[in-house]
Amino acid sequence: MIQQQKTGALLTITLTQPFLDVTMIVALRDIAQQIQYDETISVVHVRSEAPRFWHSVAHDETDIVDYQLSRQFSRLCEAWVRIRQPIVMDIEGKCGHYGLAFACLADFRFIQPHTEFYSEALQQKEIPIGGVTRRLAQLLDYSTAMHLLVGGATLTAEQAVARGFALLSASTQETQAFCERLCEQSALGLQYTKESIVRGVDMTFHQALQHEMDLYMLLQTSHDRLEGVEAYLQKRPPQFKGE
Repeated sequence: MIQQQKTGALLTITLTQPFLDVTMIVALRDIAQQIQYDETISVVHVRSEAPRFWHSVAHDETDIVDYQLSRQFSRLCEAWVRIRQPIVMDIEGKCGHYGLAFACLADFRFIQPHTEFYSEALQQKEIPIGGVTRRLAQLLDYSTAMHLLVGGATLTAEQAVARGFALLSASTQETQAFCERLCEQSALGLQYTKESIVRGVDMTFHQALQHEMDLYMLLQTSHDRLEGVEAYLQKRPPQFKGE
């Protein structure tokens, strides 16, 4: 269902099940909670062996089961949005509804030329959940979010790349190489920069400046900062510890 492989500071999560169900949602939520407190992880890479995962959900004929799935999925998104490390996702094929909401939690989305984003929530007599209404409006804009979530429009790979919503990738290996390059940076530097960007969106300019300086001062007193300076002076690769 879910495979995890940790290589150095990179955690790769491979989804082997071709659809989302309550069991998988709970497992992904638990993984997110573990990642939050693991200082040895710098980057999280999510990929799927089954492209159908991004647009397939295990629905049941009873409203009770569907409600349980939706409720657990919202908790999953709440857990993943708390992950401090950069999240990189490989997205293939059609990506809709729950898959779209999950994809919006990524900091970097790598897609294929045939990838499409859409939402069929209203057609299924549901509403978009998982924070996708807010995230899409932030990542794209109000008008595009309305067209996708309400108007039933489709965002093609070409449009997604042009709008800065995703990056085109030739293969999973290319995305893996990108993740490995990120891992060469200071884990604390990655986390603080992500925090500054995420929180700064909802701040005034003055508040964002102050928040940046607070994080900057924290980084200056870290082991990684001292290691970075020493490595530069000694002309060697730094050995960051995320401390």
